[in-house]
Amino acid sequence: MNGSVGLGGVNVKSDVVLVQTLLNSIPPRDAGPVARLVVDGIVGPLTIGAIQRYQKAKTKVVDGRVDVGGPTIKALSSHPNRSECTAACAEFWFSKARNCSRPEASGADPGG
Repeated sequence: MNGSVGLGGVNVKSDVVLVQTLLNSIPPRDAGPVARLVVDGIVGPLTIGAIQRYQKAKTKVVDGRVDVGGPTIKALSSHPNRSECTAACAEFWFSKARNCSRPEASGADPGG
C-alpha cells in the first residue's frame, strides 16, 4: 500500500482495491462489511462505512481512513479470521474491476 485509502485519503485505485479485498475477506460477524463491497478501486460511501465499521470494532481510531503503516491496515493484514488474501489476490480483483464495465452480480452497489 502506497497511500491512504478512505475519507480524505489519496485513494490510488490499486490501494483501494487492496483495502476493499481485505475488508471483503473478513466475515460480517467479525466486523467485515455487512454486504460485500464491489472491488472496483473507487472509494464510495459503502467502502468508507466498511472501514469505519471495522475500525470501530478492531482499532482505537475511527476516522474512515486506512493509513500506510497505521492501525487499520495492520489489523486488516493480520486478522485471524479473514480468508487468505495476498497481493496477488488483490491484483486479480484490480484486473477484474478494471476490465469490467458493470458491477458483479453480487447485489452490492458500485462505488462501494
